[in-house]
Amino acid sequence: MSSRLPSEKSRRFRSLFLAAEHNPSAIVITDAAGRIEYVNPRFEELTGYAAEDVLGKTPRVLQSGLHDRGFYEELWGTLARGEVWKGEFCNRRKTGELYWESAAIAPVRDRKGVVANYVAVKEDVTESKVLREELLRAKEDAETANEAKSVFLASMSHEIRTPMNGILGMLELLRQTDLDPQQEEYLRIVRESAQTLMHFLNQILEYSRLQANRTELESLDFDLMCTVGPLFDLFALRAREKGLEAVLDLDPQVPPRVRGDPLRLRQILTNLLDNALKFTEKGWIALSLRRLPPEDGGLWLEFGVVDTGIGIPGEKRHRIFQGFGQLDRSTTRRYGGSGLGLAIVRQMVSLWGGFLSLESEEGKGSSFHVRLPFLPAGPAPSREALEEGEGGILPDPPLPLRLDALLVEGHPVSQRLVAALFARRGWNLDLVPGGEEAMEAVREKDYDLILLDVDLPGMDGLETVRRLRRRLKRPRPVPLVALTAQDLPEERERGLEAGFDAWVTKPLRVRELLVVLSRLLTGDPEGEVVDREADPGDRG
Repeated sequence: MSSRLPSEKSRRFRSLFLAAEHNPSAIVITDAAGRIEYVNPRFEELTGYAAEDVLGKTPRVLQSGLHDRGFYEELWGTLARGEVWKGEFCNRRKTGELYWESAAIAPVRDRKGVVANYVAVKEDVTESKVLREELLRAKEDAETANEAKSVFLASMSHEIRTPMNGILGMLELLRQTDLDPQQEEYLRIVRESAQTLMHFLNQILEYSRLQANRTELESLDFDLMCTVGPLFDLFALRAREKGLEAVLDLDPQVPPRVRGDPLRLRQILTNLLDNALKFTEKGWIALSLRRLPPEDGGLWLEFGVVDTGIGIPGEKRHRIFQGFGQLDRSTTRRYGGSGLGLAIVRQMVSLWGGFLSLESEEGKGSSFHVRLPFLPAGPAPSREALEEGEGGILPDPPLPLRLDALLVEGHPVSQRLVAALFARRGWNLDLVPGGEEAMEAVREKDYDLILLDVDLPGMDGLETVRRLRRRLKRPRPVPLVALTAQDLPEERERGLEAGFDAWVTKPLRVRELLVVLSRLLTGDPEGEVVDREADPGDRG
């Protein structure tokens, strides 16, 4: 064996020597000055250096040159304080090949307490280091791809929402004209098709947000029955059209008002009910709501959706919660759909901190149960809001009788839609296609309200609103409202930071826009800034 201890220490350290000689880790012992006194056989295998090559030299013989001076200063500073240093080196073998090792270096003191030696125990971690780096690169690549997907979906959202804004808006105006029965039927089919398209688009965007961790829960006080009741009524109507019975089972112990996220709750229940309705040809569909026994003073509610549909084979149940996944191609051909509904439910329930369970038997139906935590709601508002359910007719919020407004919009169909909406209410609306024209318009006229698209040709909407804010310095600021197809939370945040007072997404929902205008123009508390998805029945 070419590696050996100095003869005067061999007897004293014989047992330690034998342990070091057969140790699977590389061991190096230096004197107090850092000169190598001993290396074991594993060191020779790892580095390619024989003991005779390195005895009397310092470990600098192994340095790769990849670590800066500060790295070694930190190492020796730790040892000088009498502490053990632990870390990783990139060193160089005798062949010139680089390798990584994990090391622990400890000072060894003599009987007088003076450091006499340093002992280093080192492991080759080259493979694991390379694997970690590959995994890190793969993670970074995945994050980059995910970000690119989100950007693409945001762009696709804008490109689809802009024409859909015109389609759904004009269909709403067309509904208010005199139509014969055949025209009404054609209009109904076109409207339902457009709403279905928007529903699929919204699902794709929501799934993308969840995958990118961009979905955030809100905490609002809301009335459970004003959320669940109209939603069930809508699906009950669709169920009756298919010849199915719809059952609503409510636990009287459920509090009427809770604090949580009503929008996400509607999305969860909508996807579950839509799934049940799609795969049930005969029998019934039931929605249940009950309060669970309190745990640690918490408020937990369980929502159940049960059907007598086709059921799910046991070996295929895991697939239905995967994105774009259905039982098989025949299911997709027969029942349609994007295959995203249940994937969205699973991720949204997880985000909420709840639990999702499934019981099903092929040919006999399925039972989904969602358990969600809520907080007690604050006192009910003194003025009760009028709620007549989805599809019902709600009165317009308080609005001014005369109104001078400016619309900054480059899309002709969106121009015509907003112009028609304002004309029906007797409001004056001036139209300009871009930001430069908007600046010229406000120099010539004082407006009560300015509505802007965010994606304008030339000077974009964000820069336009910044300039408008600087110019429109009056005792009462002019409300600036974004009418936009951009629907990601970070886009809305950038818009509000730039100076927008409200962020309304396309396709425009007339009542939503009127509620926002009421809040901005009259201070009516019913209005709020909204950039949320609505259920298909809400549009138009």
